[in-house]
Amino acid sequence: MDAASDAANLCLGGPSGLASAPAQTLRGLDVGGLAFGYKVANARDVNRDGFDDVAVSAVASNNQRGKVFIFLGGATGLNPTPAYTLLGSGDALTIPGDLNSAGKADLAVAAPAANAATGRVYIFNLKTQMVSGAPSKTLYGPGAGAHFGQSISH
Repeated sequence: MDAASDAANLCLGGPSGLASAPAQTLRGLDVGGLAFGYKVANARDVNRDGFDDVAVSAVASNNQRGKVFIFLGGATGLNPTPAYTLLGSGDALTIPGDLNSAGKADLAVAAPAANAATGRVYIFNLKTQMVSGAPSKTLYGPGAGAHFGQSISH
């Protein structure tokens, strides 16, 4: 993340490590100054074209509720225009696997400050939820101040 310009830089890796200069820079389309690129996750191959895709969060977008943008990969890199926009903070992102046995990876998006810091984790079934942008399931924290979803992993 480049905090000064709300950008996510894609640096390619190889046998000797990460490149020092970004191969591509993604910018938030509607989130100027609102932490686009706060978290980035490999979204695997959402559209099954053989290229990995990327999820990028903008935590202060959508009236402080956040959004997650899905950028599709291709032979020349990532498409600079997001293919999908999902609602949810994106304080943490992970691909926990295929939670609903639909044959496609799912995306977990955390919002630990939601609902008086009770916290929520939104589950998006990437095979079916992409067009609507609404989660298929919402997990809730145990109580105020729990910050449920502060850290998530697969």
